[in-house]
Amino acid sequence: MALEWDAELLKAVTNLAVALVTIGAGWIVGQRISYKWNLRQKRKELTLTTINQFQAAYGEFFAVWKLWDKLEPNEDDYAVRRWDLLQRSAKVEAMIESTLLKVVTEFHLSLDKAGDLGRLRQAFQSLRESILERTTLGWSFSGEPHYVTFKRLSCDLALLLQTRQPDLPPSPEEATRNHLMVTSNKWERN
Repeated sequence: MALEWDAELLKAVTNLAVALVTIGAGWIVGQRISYKWNLRQKRKELTLTTINQFQAAYGEFFAVWKLWDKLEPNEDDYAVRRWDLLQRSAKVEAMIESTLLKVVTEFHLSLDKAGDLGRLRQAFQSLRESILERTTLGWSFSGEPHYVTFKRLSCDLALLLQTRQPDLPPSPEEATRNHLMVTSNKWERN
């Protein structure tokens, strides 16, 4: 009887050990899957936030541009309205700068792509500069080459933001190189 009892106890302990190992392994695997899923969801949320930020900056750019083009220097509140438009254009630039920083730190960029982003950055800056200089952008028709380029580069950035970021982001050196390239003043001439 003692032998049967020992055999049953051994069987119970073995079953308990198997159950505990299975539960433990399941918990570890479940935690790992849950962590990766949460990380993926957070990345998606941040990407959507960035896309929305870019789209808001793009829309605000157009609003400020249209208002600036219609502002007459002889209006009574010209200085106040010009100052408001200048501030709004600076905010648009800030939003674009933060969007570009996200891109250079999360994507591997070719030199051509970094150059395109630099040209887009300059296009957004051109509105603030035209307000400061009291000139218009000169984009008077939809086929105007600078306007077409602005539209193309904006689409390129919007599409880039919607692509899946690589699992391995750029190295700090690559990100810095791209950031310096994108923010270089050499794109002012382009």
